[in-house]
Amino acid sequence: MSAYSSLITRFLILLFVGFNFAACKGNHSDEPAPATVKPVSAATVGFTSDLQLADVNQTVTFTNLSANAARYTWYFGDGDSAHTVNAKHKFLHPGKYQVILKAYDHQNVPAIKSMQFAVGERFISGLVINKLKFTDPSGLPWDNGTGPDLWFGYIKITQENYLSMRRIKNNLQASQIPYRHTLETNPFLNEDYKFVLAEFDSTSATTYTSRQMTSWILNPARSAKWDSVTQTGYVELKNNDYEVRFNLKLKLE
Repeated sequence: MSAYSSLITRFLILLFVGFNFAACKGNHSDEPAPATVKPVSAATVGFTSDLQLADVNQTVTFTNLSANAARYTWYFGDGDSAHTVNAKHKFLHPGKYQVILKAYDHQNVPAIKSMQFAVGERFISGLVINKLKFTDPSGLPWDNGTGPDLWFGYIKITQENYLSMRRIKNNLQASQIPYRHTLETNPFLNEDYKFVLAEFDSTSATTYTSRQMTSWILNPARSAKWDSVTQTGYVELKNNDYEVRFNLKLKLE
């Protein structure tokens, strides 16, 4: 074999080996990278709040229910955070906030829990009269038997003037129960209110007499049942002779 032929043969062998090496290398790069296993925290995380929703500037208490944790970080969704076991916080603006608690175990691995929290103003959106006594305390029919002229009102216990006193229905009949009425009034704050059903009888075009049918005292901000998805709620006022349900809605702006 001539020196030239030998050189050509060596070149072809090297070229063939190079192609095979590149192919092997390419096949190796197509293999998936090993998955990164995230460590699982030894801590369990959980918390509750003392309110389902809050007024602006109202203090909300968050109680930590976590276990096996060495430290905690709270995020309130408004830019503020805390590193306490339990937390108290005031939201300065209405809206929906994502409250997050991170509980870190002794290896600094966090377990995470979140809760959506609403801050806004509660308003009555409507009333439903589910039960009503059609006789007065003396046993006589209201309004001489024509049916009570029904009014509904409420007042803060700390004030003297009614925030709202609205006519619901003139000459309400038993056949009209349950009776629904649309109503939107002032917002409820986190304090006690007195709610009143009254019967108003007009004696002339300018004068009338009023008699209280029944009343309740409660804090609707704490007594209401709320749907966190629709941000609507209700409060039920009940006694032996009367049942009123007023529906609430939340304004976040």
